Amino acid sequence: MNDDKFREWVSLSNDKAQDPLVPSGTYYGRAWYRKHFTIDAAYGGRKVFLEFQGIGRVANFYVNGQWVGLHENGVAPCGLDITTNVIFGGDNVIAVQVNNDENYKTVGYNGAGLPYGQPFNPNFGGPQP
Repeated sequence: MNDDKFREWVSLSNDKAQDPLVPSGTYYGRAWYRKHFTIDAAYGGRKVFLEFQGIGRVANFYVNGQWVGLHENGVAPCGLDITTNVIFGGDNVIAVQVNNDENYKTVGYNGAGLPYGQPFNPNFGGPQP
């Protein structure tokens, strides 16, 4: 399932437009995305994977209110086995908290910063006005 239409955009409250290397209107910080979906009961017993083509910096993933994983790579695709977290034949919700803060301190790498920054991996997080 691909969903490229985000109906509720995040605020531009911490716009870094004063920085000439950052596009005007780029949001830095945490944002949430949610998606409701139903998996037909006929698929019960099969594996269910959640895949993302890329996440800008960091993401925490939740399925039906349960935390299912952390991604601290920032530029690579990621995937999670969510088989035990979904309800076949019922409503499910995926919630993803993304964080594109350049000063983020990692959980899995003892607080070290992510090993890249501007301009190698430009930050295009959040909506453009």
